[in-house]
Amino acid sequence: MSTRIAFSEKELEQKGVYDSPIPGKPSAPILNSPVTAGENMMMALNGEKPYWYPLVGMIGGDYKPLRPRMIPDNYIARYIMDGEPPINWEGIPVDQPSWFDTMWRYEKTAGGPMIVPGSNKITDINDWEQLTFPNLDEYDWEGSAAANKAYIDGGLPIEYGIATGYWERLMSILPVMDAAMALVDEDCKGAVHAFFEKLTELYVDYLGRIKKYYNPDIVLLHDDWGHQNGSFFSIDTCYELIYPYFKRFVDTVHGLGMRFELHCCGKAESLVPVMVDAGVDLWCPQPMNDYKMLTETYRGKGITFGIEVGPIAPEMPDETAYRVAKTR
Repeated sequence: MSTRIAFSEKELEQKGVYDSPIPGKPSAPILNSPVTAGENMMMALNGEKPYWYPLVGMIGGDYKPLRPRMIPDNYIARYIMDGEPPINWEGIPVDQPSWFDTMWRYEKTAGGPMIVPGSNKITDINDWEQLTFPNLDEYDWEGSAAANKAYIDGGLPIEYGIATGYWERLMSILPVMDAAMALVDEDCKGAVHAFFEKLTELYVDYLGRIKKYYNPDIVLLHDDWGHQNGSFFSIDTCYELIYPYFKRFVDTVHGLGMRFELHCCGKAESLVPVMVDAGVDLWCPQPMNDYKMLTETYRGKGITFGIEVGPIAPEMPDETAYRVAKTR
């Protein structure tokens, strides 16, 4: 645990900047604080009281995201954050293949990829064994680790991002309606379990390589469980079909000495008990979720919520004044 010390204005003196994870984006300042931004971040995730509220987010903050380009899921999303030279996407086809025989199309207006309509190899989860699972031995892990050494050693904790979790994977290998039906159709549930079981074996292998070659402090998994008004599935369905495999994923992350963040868009507050039971360390819910309810209900349950706050106006001298103004 940290030792409490009195605040000093000297702590706000800037000593330098951290490298930005995205070329052209502002860099985080290095302040004259009692601990580094990264140490403060890990204190929060390790259950200690940090010196200040850490800055968290998908494109970094008090930690640095790592999404190597050699992983197809990162490349098709054009969401690459690594230490290799920037990619000029001009002229590169927007349609690109990725894992599990999927064809993705990058949509510039959405800033992300979607499955090319009609390109799904299967339309019934009972046919999941027809899919080609990726062979992780085919990737140059040592070469990628060497190319990213300076990026990883930049002074901030590293968060390795995995682009597609369980629900998102299911609704990428199948048309979305078929994926949703598979979660409730008794004739499909056995196949969903079997697919998720093998998918977890792949992810456990993947996590071991991530630890060995990049040694990150945090692992993030994308799995959007909600839409604007609620969750895609009930909490009972989540416990039955997703939780057993998701928990093994999180347990593996923890067993390798790393912390876990769930990236989960949408109104997924009803599924937080699943997150708590699985051992999620950090979730940054979108504003359609009830922040006050979440922090009051799950205080002391081991999960940290990263909440969205607006910028503090220059005429407001401190955070207290900002919060008072927000309540008027």
